[in-house]
Amino acid sequence: MPGPRTPADARKWIREAVTMERYTPTVHFRERLARRQITMLDTLHVLRRAPLVEPHPDPPLHDGTCWRVLGRDLDGDRTIGVGVEAFTDEGRRLILCTVIDVERGGR
Repeated sequence: MPGPRTPADARKWIREAVTMERYTPTVHFRERLARRQITMLDTLHVLRRAPLVEPHPDPPLHDGTCWRVLGRDLDGDRTIGVGVEAFTDEGRRLILCTVIDVERGGR
């Protein structure tokens, strides 16, 4: 199976990959962290909890499936959206594609 097919499966997959530290941030993701003043700790907090997971229309780059994860940051001050690709490579893995501050419209 190249990637999860349902939001429930994606939630489990994402949580497992984060717990096992099987994720890789892209350059674009790192640039968006800095530009949007979001920390990696906030991002991992959202991914560990994965309260809302929905399919994302971007085409996968690693034969997986793409998802948007939405949740509150560590302080509960803002909603963060994280774009990921979930795929299999000797286990469940994630590519961290992008991150946005939902209330600010991705700015």
